[in-house]
Amino acid sequence: MLQHTKLLSARQITKIFGVTTVLRNIDFDIDSGEVHALIGENGAGKSTLMNILSGNFPPTSGTIWIDGKERDLRNPSKAIDAGIAMMHQEPKVAPPLSIAENVLMGRLPRKGGFVVDYGSLHEKVNTILRDVGVSFDASTPIEKLSIAQRQLVQLARAISQNAKLIVLDEPTASLTPVETDNLFSIIRRLKERNVAFIYISHHLDEIFQIADRVTVLRDGSLVTTNTIAETTKADLIRLMVGRELGSHFPSRRNGKAGDVVLEAANLSGPGFKDVSLTLRRGEIVGLAGLVGAGRTELARSLCGASIITSGDLALEGRQVRPSSPADAVASGIAYLAEDRHDSVLRSMSVAHNITLAGRRKFSKVGVLRTTAERAAASEFVKQLKIVATSVEQPAGQLSGGNQQKCVIARWLLQQPKVIIFDEPTRGIDVGAKRDIYGLIHRLADEGCAILMISSELPEVINISDRVMVMCEGRISGEVVASETTEAAVIALAVPSSRGSLNNDKH
Repeated sequence: MLQHTKLLSARQITKIFGVTTVLRNIDFDIDSGEVHALIGENGAGKSTLMNILSGNFPPTSGTIWIDGKERDLRNPSKAIDAGIAMMHQEPKVAPPLSIAENVLMGRLPRKGGFVVDYGSLHEKVNTILRDVGVSFDASTPIEKLSIAQRQLVQLARAISQNAKLIVLDEPTASLTPVETDNLFSIIRRLKERNVAFIYISHHLDEIFQIADRVTVLRDGSLVTTNTIAETTKADLIRLMVGRELGSHFPSRRNGKAGDVVLEAANLSGPGFKDVSLTLRRGEIVGLAGLVGAGRTELARSLCGASIITSGDLALEGRQVRPSSPADAVASGIAYLAEDRHDSVLRSMSVAHNITLAGRRKFSKVGVLRTTAERAAASEFVKQLKIVATSVEQPAGQLSGGNQQKCVIARWLLQQPKVIIFDEPTRGIDVGAKRDIYGLIHRLADEGCAILMISSELPEVINISDRVMVMCEGRISGEVVASETTEAAVIALAVPSSRGSLNNDKH
């Protein structure tokens, strides 16, 4: 058995941006071969602390020791040299390049010091990929991979750098239970080699499966550090939010579904085939499945972001075939993408993001009435409890949960007939999740038909009225949410021996 020693110690870490103190005197340490969970609500300071440890910016004050030596991690290169690698929630990869070129970026093997030795490159990276359970060949372009698969490429890159400490930022946010189990197996194997992990997650159940210790941050301050054996899930929630939160999910809705709003018959497109489904007014339909099942591909085709190759699609009895997302919105179909960056215009203000799809309501003879726009946005900020300094604040400066609320406010304002949510709570904290669930219920109560894609089975089952399951690009079954179990949904989601469509995304 490997002996665990103190790998990293951070003492009295403080970070101030302008007049705002985002970290206050944080003490944090981790042993070699340890998984140390770091949790807290959005805005608690987790990302800031990790950015300091990974060299993205320096602390205002405080010191960091690695292997007993004080280190100045003034940039990412210094952190990598010190043995620290970071696996970001939004994968930091270059889509035009291959997996191999991404894994060994900046360190490509060369012949004679000039020409890239692709044979050696692919051989080295394929060995690493097998270690992390990636079935793709190293020559595969990154753009063909899903977010979940790109995350494993990040992990492969960290392994290639001989990292002693790997920071995992919401690593399972886009993973299904099967993919999560695979990741945990990889983490455990690396732990046996004395690799340490800082594990940031809002999935508290995972903390108890994989972590040895847990540190809680709240409002930029250290609340506590405990061993997993010394704490409970209820304790962690209370420590994170500073109050008792009760059930994670709102009470199940009693509303009855209305008329059919959207109906697909034998729909086929890239990554899915012969899909038939109906969405009714005031109903929430969950769409479950493993990574690669075709869920996101189906959603993108329904909203005009990808083509429909065959089949029929009807909206309120009228045949439609959206040619673009704008065309779909004009018809009454809205889509909240899996990647928040596809829905949030980060450089634009909160007000502009909220009113984006309904600017005509605030325009007169082509001139935007900014006072009316700000008033409407301010009302939604108040109603949805969006935490922002003002409606003029750039949306990119908000936490993930508040960005998601801005997008939901956009559709509350627009009042579409159908909304498709793709992983609506990915990467947001437990308190913000409850708020999002409440907003989804509100939209359904107001008559909207909702299709919700989620890799979190408890979320699918507790929020939905019906659950449809996809497997290998096809609908494999449908269950009533209040009458099903996670095991029943997984059974429908697991592929059989029949041929796959070889799709690469949800």
